[in-house]
Amino acid sequence: MELNKIACMDCLKYLKQIPDNFVDLVVTDPPYNVSQKQNLKFNGRIIKKNFGDWDFGFDPTPILAELRRVLKPAGQIYVFCGTQQIPIYMQEFIDKWFFRNLLVWYKTNPPPRMSKTNFLFANEYIVYAIKEKGKPSLSTFNFSSQSTMHNTSERNDYEI
Repeated sequence: MELNKIACMDCLKYLKQIPDNFVDLVVTDPPYNVSQKQNLKFNGRIIKKNFGDWDFGFDPTPILAELRRVLKPAGQIYVFCGTQQIPIYMQEFIDKWFFRNLLVWYKTNPPPRMSKTNFLFANEYIVYAIKEKGKPSLSTFNFSSQSTMHNTSERNDYEI
């Protein structure tokens, strides 16, 4: 397995090439299943709501199984997800992993809504787990004091 190499390919195919218990950390931002077939017309402009076929019907189960296989016992995983996906990932991590926390990324400049019929999507969620229960003491967090370790991040530049 060659380290420090970017592979542009289907992630499931690539994961199958990685040995068991090889990875320390996974940070992933899988599809949110939020695309819509029809675009929106607003102020004479067409707003595209279809992000591509990859964002319809995404099932995280096979990828999570491969990620669990390649992670080391104390390996950590952070999964960015939309509101509707929180229960899917949390249940998976409660049942088969060691669920640790739900993190909230509060966006101070969220994308606008085209109507006044709902709240802005100002939060993004990150579900955090460890491969095996009893291994959190092997996780390293670099922070100056416990009071700085919040499960929220407030950013306006879309970087965490």
